[in-house]
Amino acid sequence: MEVDPRIHQLISAEITDEGHVCICFGSAEDFLAEAGSDRFDLLLDLMLPGMDGLACLKQLQLQAALRVVIVTALNDADKKHEALANGAEAYVLKPDLFQQLPQLLQTRSMV
Repeated sequence: MEVDPRIHQLISAEITDEGHVCICFGSAEDFLAEAGSDRFDLLLDLMLPGMDGLACLKQLQLQAALRVVIVTALNDADKKHEALANGAEAYVLKPDLFQQLPQLLQTRSMV
């Protein structure tokens, strides 16, 4: 989930170019409503409208094990620690995302 439409489009195109299916959601609430019906791996922004990314991550812990990578502009050690402590696989700063995305996608299936 990404709120900036330009970054959203770039991430979606990169995931598709790497041979994966990308399904985008407008909010954490929309994702959580769908997460139970399918298997998702998730790129999750911390700053979202409505429910923020950390609250969404905490909700996901109650569901089946999902692969979550936090993608954020916040270079905040406390937020990083909290995200990793709540089950995020990685905490990637947005400027580094496109460099790391191919490796993240190859590690396991990432949608």
